[in-house]
Amino acid sequence: MLLKSMLEEASLQVQLIKMIQFWLGNYRQENGLTFLEKKDLKPEKLQDVIPYLTLSEFISENEMRIRLSGTEVDKLSSGNLRGRNLINIIPAPKRNDYAKFMSMLNKYTFGYISKRIKTSELGQKTILKTLYLPLLQQDTGQRFMVSVYQITHESVTLNGNEVIDLFAKNEKYALQLLDVGNGLPAFDDDLQKSLNLLV
Repeated sequence: MLLKSMLEEASLQVQLIKMIQFWLGNYRQENGLTFLEKKDLKPEKLQDVIPYLTLSEFISENEMRIRLSGTEVDKLSSGNLRGRNLINIIPAPKRNDYAKFMSMLNKYTFGYISKRIKTSELGQKTILKTLYLPLLQQDTGQRFMVSVYQITHESVTLNGNEVIDLFAKNEKYALQLLDVGNGLPAFDDDLQKSLNLLV
């Protein structure tokens, strides 16, 4: 799915819409690569987004260090995420596959939106959508990822695809890949099935 097509989704809250609009309005194209420069991520231009935002740095295949975590994100996670390894937050059974996926994101510069559905014992569904977009620090070549979160209490699907059980019996998960202008890589069938990747 093209990133700009996400703006047509009625279920997006203002913070996701503003982040997509900001990315589309400020990206650069150099040497065949479409990217957003890290220094162009200006807090004063994203005041409605910052509380729902995290900024993570690619350190290695098994380490993505969270450098910034917004106040609303910390409330969702019941603690400050700054300084933690994003890979280690993923439940152990899927951690290796997620690390492989993030390594592909680092290499090929695409985005994605995750959808996590948790059902309470009373049957209430809570949907957490997270938008992930790539950033580049051009002077050093270091790569980052900006993430923006939204939480709702409604039952939704991604492009008509039912999400599958991933982490637990009461949770479902899916990753919708987003083309930011560099195309999308091919994933092997096992990884695509494991993480429920939707192209």
